[in-house]
Amino acid sequence: MLSKPAAVPTPGNHATIRRELRAQGVEFDSENDSEVGARFIAHHLAQGADLEKALKLLCERFDGFYTLLVSTADSFAVVRDAIACKPALIAETPAWVAMASEYRALDVLPGIEHARIFEPEPEEVYVWRR
Repeated sequence: MLSKPAAVPTPGNHATIRRELRAQGVEFDSENDSEVGARFIAHHLAQGADLEKALKLLCERFDGFYTLLVSTADSFAVVRDAIACKPALIAETPAWVAMASEYRALDVLPGIEHARIFEPEPEEVYVWRR
């Protein structure tokens, strides 16, 4: 269920950030703006930032609309752009955390009736550790 970023800034300054990352030796596999966000985060993780710091740096640098769910070996995090116009809901219990763009995708989860369900706030980084 946890994987790559959902969507990254569009429109925005992703082309400028791509050029900056390339100048620092970061290689890209596509021209997709989503890859810029993923490479930006990976680059900062490789430089020693933790996941929360990498996502805060992304919020400082990226313009555009995005909602990200990013996972590492021991944690995962969610962040939304400053406007937060893309739909996102989080359901959280002591046993699990899930994210979806609409409630009916969460409604089938076991124990959903006891979950804390909330919409992530703009530019607030939410981190869970395994």
